Amino acid sequence: MDGKEAWQQMLKGKYNFCILNPGVPSMDGCTLAERIRKQSPHVPIVFVATEQQDSENLRIRCFNAGADDFVARPCSVEEILLRVKTIQKRFRFCPLDDYQVFDLGKLRFDYAKQRVYNRDFNIRLTTKEADLLLALCLHRGRILEREEALLAVWKSKELYNARSMDVYIS
Repeated sequence: MDGKEAWQQMLKGKYNFCILNPGVPSMDGCTLAERIRKQSPHVPIVFVATEQQDSENLRIRCFNAGADDFVARPCSVEEILLRVKTIQKRFRFCPLDDYQVFDLGKLRFDYAKQRVYNRDFNIRLTTKEADLLLALCLHRGRILEREEALLAVWKSKELYNARSMDVYIS
């Protein structure tokens, strides 16, 4: 698939991950990544380049365009899969446009506006409160492990973050 076709596919649907080649025809991978970042800022992007493409200048261009990782071939499929899994852990609870408003019993949670409301009241949430509630909403009906919540909201499992989360939960 060339860059223009990939861009058309991005516009048609919602994607949770992008693996790009920096040297695709009709629109280079860096331009495509910049467009993806503007359209869907929370979608992880990994560049996979050939040994001939790999250079420090190209890696810098890719990261400036919005790459979350850069892999130069030859490498094993296992390495690419492990990199994808690692990045997915960090992006697990990023909002998709379809999941920005949640009905919670008699309440409604609007992630984008950071508000919980019903007919009688409207509560403004902090960013951390909204991120934590989003993580819980996206895990609705399942157990949200403490470690997963810490990674989703605080991007770290450090003790001081765990204590901070305890305060938010209480």
